[in-house]
Amino acid sequence: MRISAYTFFFTLLLSALTVTFSSVWSTPAQAASTVAVVNVQKVMREAKAAQAIRDQVQSKQKAFQTELDQRESALQKEDQELAKQRSVLSQEAFEKKYREFREKAANVQKEVRAKRSSLNDGLTTALAQIQQKVGEIVAVLSKEKQFQVAISSQQVLYTDPALDITEEVISRLNAQLPSVTVTFK
Repeated sequence: MRISAYTFFFTLLLSALTVTFSSVWSTPAQAASTVAVVNVQKVMREAKAAQAIRDQVQSKQKAFQTELDQRESALQKEDQELAKQRSVLSQEAFEKKYREFREKAANVQKEVRAKRSSLNDGLTTALAQIQQKVGEIVAVLSKEKQFQVAISSQQVLYTDPALDITEEVISRLNAQLPSVTVTFK
């Protein structure tokens, strides 16, 4: 039986909330120190490494788009030239040139897919480095601040601001991982 991503996410969230609320109801004084909240979106927006990744990916996308525009323009010119030659060339010669043109266009499309894949793979790998480091930082903070559960703020309706460790995570992330180099294959 296959479980949908939504069902899995909901079950995971429900489990986390159950653990959180059961500790809150059982020992209120202890609960304040057993839970922490992290605004992951803010971390990914404000961390220096995440900004460096965005800059690198945007730069690569811009260069890629410029190259793509040039190749598309060249293909359009070649298509127009081919259309002009249709009445001059024999049917066989025209079909040969048309097949060659379609092959070129297909190769360009293949290169576009490969470059998009390279962009996505590079971005995914770089973001994974940040996520791993954030996990390590939260683990260290859990020992220092003695909390057992860290929850993304996007999954919490309300939290005491004292439980939010986002700024500390960003500060430590900036110190430990100030930049990430995105590798494009």
